[in-house]
Amino acid sequence: MRPPYSPATGSTTVTRLTPSSTAEDGTVTYVPKTLQYRTYTADGANVREHSIAGAILEDGTKEDRGYKGQSWTAANEGDLDMILETVELMGDKPVVVVINMANPMVFSEFEDKVQGILVHFGAADVVLADILGGAVEPTALLPLQQPASMDVVEGQLEDVPRDMECHVDTAGNAYDFGFGLNWSGVIDDERVATYAGAEPLTEPETVSL
Repeated sequence: MRPPYSPATGSTTVTRLTPSSTAEDGTVTYVPKTLQYRTYTADGANVREHSIAGAILEDGTKEDRGYKGQSWTAANEGDLDMILETVELMGDKPVVVVINMANPMVFSEFEDKVQGILVHFGAADVVLADILGGAVEPTALLPLQQPASMDVVEGQLEDVPRDMECHVDTAGNAYDFGFGLNWSGVIDDERVATYAGAEPLTEPETVSL
């Protein structure tokens, strides 16, 4: 399964906007890209009234690419329907969702309805089967924060890593940078101690190699 992606391009790349339509007078309406499956309307408190970026138009004014109030639906919204239908059909049997991730996504649409989520970044099917079958213990950590909502995404500073409010699952785990589970529970090793507790990088930093 894939994260939500744009119906215009099929891309899961995280960008702030996608052209929606062009009027006869050449005016372009912009809409938000979404990290959730269901229709997202950009009407939250953190949505900008006007865009930061924009081309300089022929009359010398700056193009406004703002999309406040506009809506967008992921091309693969049906993936969420499949998850929810599977949960219903399985009854009291566990459901594990496997996601081939390319960017962060909003997990709140289904996380509380399934018993497990296995995230990977293009791993081979045989590797996933070994983990699901119990032959291999998972050891990986999340390399990206997973947002609590789309409005959290809107409020995130584009040039500041690890500054988002993360999704917290039904077990109380925050899907933050450096989070991962193995058979014993939350992974807490040298990698976590070194990287996961780092504060957001809000100032330039020089690293000596």
